[in-house]
Amino acid sequence: MEAKRFYATSTYDTKVTQQKSGTGSYAGSFRPGVAKHSSKHSLLPAGMKKVDTGLYYDPFGAGFALALHIIHIQTTLNNTIITLTDLHGNTKASASAGFLGFKNSRKSTTYASQTTAEYIAKKCLSLGIQNVEVKLKGVGFGKESSLRGLQSSGIFIKKIEDVTSLPHNGCRLPKKRRL
Repeated sequence: MEAKRFYATSTYDTKVTQQKSGTGSYAGSFRPGVAKHSSKHSLLPAGMKKVDTGLYYDPFGAGFALALHIIHIQTTLNNTIITLTDLHGNTKASASAGFLGFKNSRKSTTYASQTTAEYIAKKCLSLGIQNVEVKLKGVGFGKESSLRGLQSSGIFIKKIEDVTSLPHNGCRLPKKRRL
């Protein structure tokens, strides 16, 4: 339900009024802060309808709310992979340093990751996308240069999140070698 926070939702008073009067989609099973979801759009709160312009309409709240897109940047020690998705996880565009013609050890450089980010930024602008979230993953060298490439190309970054997985204790180590 991570996508829910980008939509304009109604105030607590409106929900209580609907619940007491028995109208609206919150009637019956009302709990503060928990929206009853419609079956047609599983990620949209009840009553919200998708509009073709990339905006979502909320009849209970402030009207239209802008839907963001997410740029996933995965940096490894050998390559940088950047993927543009919508809030539902559908891929809109993707590129890697190898896709842009960098070979061998040049794929892992900061210049290659910045060039890849600029390529994705051009794709975003051609699709009419300007506001994005960025999710960084990995231990490679290209994290900061990828962000620099996105910002220099005219993309507005609303949020930066590092989603690199860290082991809490990890796998069991192999037994010690006896000599």
